[in-house]
Amino acid sequence: MKITNYENGQRVVYIQQKNIKAILKYEDKIPNEFLKVTNADTMITDYAQDDEEFIRLEGEKLTNYTSSLTWIPDYYTLRVLSNEDLSLLIEEIKSQLDDITNEYFTISKYKPQKNQHRLLTTRSKLNEQIKDLKAFYWSRKGEYDEEITIPTVSQYNNPSHEYLVTAYSFPPTTEKKEEPSHLNTPFKKIKSIFKTKFNSKKDTD
Repeated sequence: MKITNYENGQRVVYIQQKNIKAILKYEDKIPNEFLKVTNADTMITDYAQDDEEFIRLEGEKLTNYTSSLTWIPDYYTLRVLSNEDLSLLIEEIKSQLDDITNEYFTISKYKPQKNQHRLLTTRSKLNEQIKDLKAFYWSRKGEYDEEITIPTVSQYNNPSHEYLVTAYSFPPTTEKKEEPSHLNTPFKKIKSIFKTKFNSKKDTD
């Protein structure tokens, strides 16, 4: 999930660490600046408990690129949806995922290999999108068992440069859900002033 925000008249994007890892896995034309900021060359492919945390990206090139990745849901779009609408959206994307999967398994062996790669990549992105949508949906219902910090930032508080943060809280739960498969990378994370506890399910597959 990502959060598009405007601070001091400039657009910034907050994006979860797990989404950055997915970008590095499934996107082909990644700007060099993005690779540098995310330390892609030192990425470790292990599960990290801080994968739900948000990374702050600024600068026109980085924010334009991240915003263009429509398979990563935006928080401000999701929060205005009812639970029913969110469920319908999840089912719609699941249907797209099924179509892509069927197309891949029925594709002729004489088709170019790049077509197979394209289908696999699209399938992976749709799967990541469903995971994000379900995580948000389960958060609302108090069924997500990891802490997530939502940096809903309005502006800088100059000259201290502290963030003004508004956070949404959900009822906690002690019910545990299945563990997902994650990656790990040593990014520098942004900590917001307030923390939101989303108690959640992890994987969708």
